[in-house]
Amino acid sequence: GLWNKIGRSVIPSEESFEGFGIALQTPCPTRWNSLFDSLVAFLQNFKSFEVVNKLFSSLTLPLLTKEDIELLNEYMEVMKPLAVVLCTVSDILQGEKGVFLGVGLVLPLIPRLKDLLNKRVYLHLGPIRDRVLEKVDNRFGKLFEDPWYLMAALTHPCFKAHWIKNRRSQENAKLKLRPLIQ
Repeated sequence: GLWNKIGRSVIPSEESFEGFGIALQTPCPTRWNSLFDSLVAFLQNFKSFEVVNKLFSSLTLPLLTKEDIELLNEYMEVMKPLAVVLCTVSDILQGEKGVFLGVGLVLPLIPRLKDLLNKRVYLHLGPIRDRVLEKVDNRFGKLFEDPWYLMAALTHPCFKAHWIKNRRSQENAKLKLRPLIQ
């Protein structure tokens, strides 16, 4: 509701600027991370319930509670690892040299994403975190068995086999490569 109000009219936008001290960016449907970035800006500039609820009241929006802010903060903690990994990939792929690094990035970043998501217990959003992990496994899990993806990751100069946690798994991955390079 807040972004709809400030995106459609100058007066709510000015009131928001007064309340937060910055012009909050509104989410854009064509940028995958714009909602995340907008929430980051909102939470970083959240001064107090009094200030925010005064603004929300003047915009005829429902007032926020402590639980709402806790939920938003937890949502940000769940989504941050995904946003970081996706930004890393898109930044590398959009660079001049990134085009040559593409496939080799995929496998090393998946365990990193899982580690970041499993780092803490979530009070409210554990099921969402679990669903993100499930979707990542469904989408990328089979790639860990694909010898071509393994070769791309294991021969990538930035990663080599460092992304594979235990020694035995590193050796198994290397064994899968032997038929491809002989």
